[in-house]
Amino acid sequence: MPTREDAGHPNHRVFETMIGGAIVAIKRPTVAELRLLHEQKRTTVSLWLSAGAVLIALGSFVYPLVSSEISHQALTVRYLNALVGATPLAPYTARGVAVENSHADRYAETVGLLWDGLVDSEFDGSAVANGRVSGGWGTYTVCFPQVDVFRAECSTYADFEFSEGNRLARFTIDGLPVEQTYRYAQYDSTVTIEDDNHQIRAYRAGQFVDSDKKSKTIVLWMDRAASSTAPSIDLLSVQAQDGQENDIDVEAVHFPPRLPKFGDAYAVVRVPDSARFLYVCWSGHSEDEKPCDWINNIR
Repeated sequence: MPTREDAGHPNHRVFETMIGGAIVAIKRPTVAELRLLHEQKRTTVSLWLSAGAVLIALGSFVYPLVSSEISHQALTVRYLNALVGATPLAPYTARGVAVENSHADRYAETVGLLWDGLVDSEFDGSAVANGRVSGGWGTYTVCFPQVDVFRAECSTYADFEFSEGNRLARFTIDGLPVEQTYRYAQYDSTVTIEDDNHQIRAYRAGQFVDSDKKSKTIVLWMDRAASSTAPSIDLLSVQAQDGQENDIDVEAVHFPPRLPKFGDAYAVVRVPDSARFLYVCWSGHSEDEKPCDWINNIR
């Protein structure tokens, strides 16, 4: 217990107490020291509160970015998986996550029209498996179904761009902007040379060009020409020529085997990128008459 106060130090009060049989002096802190200690505690608490506020603010900023990135990944995978589906309707479902009339939307629509051409040509796709999509976080390896009108090699899809409404707008294929790898439908003018003998009117419904510029796949929409009087015409052959009118090999042909008088159909042909003309011949007229149609402007 205290026994006496050191009167010689009014600001440093010292008390003596008995601890373990010894007299020990205990100094009471001054007012200035107490204030300094209080300020240090306040500063420490303020620093911790500031650090907590920074972490909260940082979390509120980072979380939406991470959440948005995850959402974009999910939409991308959904789009690509639909794109390589081995059914005619699959590519059209990809349009559900794309900005309307964007390149992502029109690209998927054109893939769907390609499948329409396969269906109209009576292509049996029952044994065709879906394509494959692998990768993630903005870069994917995409392999289309093993059908002869698709490029056999896989491609790299990347650089996906999204709208504020969280829909896919465009991307790249093997480093090329998607708009450089396809052509959208043009129904305002025919690609057939119309004369008194032509049997069909053909319009370019879409076109794909491989990223290596070696081959392209052309989708055509056709109906019967007014000058074609036969009840139906049957496909005989499809040939291709380059810009110098040299014959070149046709890599794949899927035309409707027959086109009735008031019928229409889609067709698909895969040719070297140098092809500029198609020569399509039909039967269904007299034995001596095998009319053919020139399809041009397939650049």
